[in-house]
Amino acid sequence: IFNTDFLPALFDIPLQISSYSRIYGSINESTNSMFVEGFIPEVKYKNSEYQSGYLLCENPSGKLHSLISFNQMRKHGAMSYKFNTYAHNDSLSTTLSWGNNSEQTYSGDLLTVAHFLKSTKRNHLKTLIEIKPSDVIINDTTWQVHPSTVMLDKDLVEVNNFSFSHNDRFIHVDGRASKTPSDTLKVEMKDINLTYLFKILNFEDVDFKAEISGKINVCNTMQKPQLNGLLSVRDFSLNNGPLGDGTIAAAWDDDRQGISLDAHLSEPNISKTHVTGYLYPLHPKDGLDLNIEAQNTNL
Repeated sequence: IFNTDFLPALFDIPLQISSYSRIYGSINESTNSMFVEGFIPEVKYKNSEYQSGYLLCENPSGKLHSLISFNQMRKHGAMSYKFNTYAHNDSLSTTLSWGNNSEQTYSGDLLTVAHFLKSTKRNHLKTLIEIKPSDVIINDTTWQVHPSTVMLDKDLVEVNNFSFSHNDRFIHVDGRASKTPSDTLKVEMKDINLTYLFKILNFEDVDFKAEISGKINVCNTMQKPQLNGLLSVRDFSLNNGPLGDGTIAAAWDDDRQGISLDAHLSEPNISKTHVTGYLYPLHPKDGLDLNIEAQNTNL
């Protein structure tokens, strides 16, 4: 594969392979075996660049095994990803691994086992996902992913006690997401570094720092989502300019497809800052649109 110019022209797929790539394999019906391997040195999808792509699909010992790995090129270095799966009978074991090559380490493994079950009430399959304990390194600090389960059923996602912690800092998710307006997904966090969240979302053009705590509730998720949250903020700074402590009210705006923000921050006897605007987490509009009203604020 060396020319993909026809993809955006014919199918509106913004994919560009800029170097020689190859995929080869074999299928043997007599031994019921298969082997497929692919190498894609460099590819661009929309505005993102990926390198060292590798694909493997095989079925040793009666299990279907697949492996996908690649490097995502970012502003401050590359992030490596690896998806490793084994399928056998009615279960799928998956390991998602990632790691970077920048000054601060962001790496880890997410281990899951998905069980495909027949629903007792409806004639369809449902999926029970077990999240196994593992370690994740964020900015050179080790966090723990605790055991939990996620049930995927028709028009229903049920999260049972997902927890991610480091000492007394944590993110906890529990509840149900469905078409029933009263079903609520609850997110609670304590002393979470805002920088971590923005790095995960790949928002690196603006330097935010803060410790945030509070609760966020999401309901009516599969119809017209409603999100409401009130977060307390400690040691907030914007581009190394201190804004102090305060609160942030957040709500989902379905028309704008973004999260509206209303923050009141202050440094006692020094400054007051009122920040309003929107956080857009979804492509292709992802970004920030903020209005800052400052009174003796150091920006």
